[in-house]
Amino acid sequence: ASAARAGEDSAANAARIATAFKERGGILTIADQEILLAHKGLEVTLEGTLQAISYSSSSKATMYLLFSKNPATSEARVSVLIKSAPADLAEDRLAPLIGRKIRVKGKVSIKNFGKRPEISIKTRAAIQEVP
Repeated sequence: ASAARAGEDSAANAARIATAFKERGGILTIADQEILLAHKGLEVTLEGTLQAISYSSSSKATMYLLFSKNPATSEARVSVLIKSAPADLAEDRLAPLIGRKIRVKGKVSIKNFGKRPEISIKTRAAIQEVP
């Protein structure tokens, strides 16, 4: 009986997440943690004010676009793999977007032991400024 109940709870949770995703028009923010985590492997649009650009601490092989100045270890972020990034995704080309509202479209992966949604992008076209 408990397995059936868990299945019902899981289905109800999935339905609730799908409804919330639709209500937002498919445009999510860092506050939509649960929805982002549920969209692993799928393309989403993340919207927010770009607050900072940082790099992976070990090798600086990855650049991150951050939507808060001191993000929690579970906060969604955008990642750019430096070695395969085109010139228009370099930090000096993206820095003018700091303080501006942007939308980023990309595929969700989950980092930090299943806690942090990360949207990876490969082209500048994945970033739009929002008026």
